[in-house]
Amino acid sequence: MARLINADRLIEVIKSEIAEDKELYTDKDWITYFDSGMINAIRLVRRQPSIDIEIHGRWVRVSEYDITDNAHFMCSVCKQYENHAKNDVVDHCWYCGAKMDGDAND
Repeated sequence: MARLINADRLIEVIKSEIAEDKELYTDKDWITYFDSGMINAIRLVRRQPSIDIEIHGRWVRVSEYDITDNAHFMCSVCKQYENHAKNDVVDHCWYCGAKMDGDAND
């Protein structure tokens, strides 16, 4: 299974490795080769296509509404539970970010 990562964050980590390398080592040839490889890694990361992912799910009611008109719902994507009021429209899961397109009363 593919693992999605934050490419911008990866580039920042690589840049910090380059800066740290200059503080740790004194061999100029080694630093030159290391930096060159890291810069090439940054180029490769930047050349990769971006993937826009939007996760869709639905709320699955797991308890009946109580006297305060609240009930427990489970996200169909991450299986985390939330307490929602009967007339409260929650359009995404706070845990996984899934957009809730489905019916909350299924």
